[in-house]
Amino acid sequence: MNITCDEFDENTSLTAQEQLDLKAVLGDDYLSQAQGWYIRLDAQDDCVGYEGGLDHSGEKVTNSARLFNKKIYFDSYIPSDDDPCVPKGTALFYALGYCYGDSAFDLDATTKKQGISDRYFYVEDSTPPSAINIITGPGGGSVLKASAGNTIVNRFLDSDAGVELYWWKYDDE
Repeated sequence: MNITCDEFDENTSLTAQEQLDLKAVLGDDYLSQAQGWYIRLDAQDDCVGYEGGLDHSGEKVTNSARLFNKKIYFDSYIPSDDDPCVPKGTALFYALGYCYGDSAFDLDATTKKQGISDRYFYVEDSTPPSAINIITGPGGGSVLKASAGNTIVNRFLDSDAGVELYWWKYDDE
């Protein structure tokens, strides 16, 4: 199912009932009618209500996705020059809900309602980004770590996931 225009976030033109109907088609199990969703990255800025300032033309995914705590993380790159010998452009880092492809966090603080530009944050004047790593710690919360050109990306993600330390003892009998 094509969800390029962010049909499940606050900026959608769909009614609440239409959103529920679409979610029922997608489902959250293998018995659903649709077998997944997709986003046309280069068409996001063509959507009604798009508040981001990027032109997504030529955007391509650059590394494998990461799935953690019901969210999918991946990065992409928009080259600013047609010459492959000039690797300067914009690196984007996405965080989406894995069932419906909606924005997992409010990643764009400049928008009033959660929408397409909350799916990602970006680094301009960058080379293609490195793979994303998710680091968790005790007590919840996680950090997205990656690099984009000469920028090290450390983005705290508000999450209830964390690491719990368990101890055990073997009984040698």
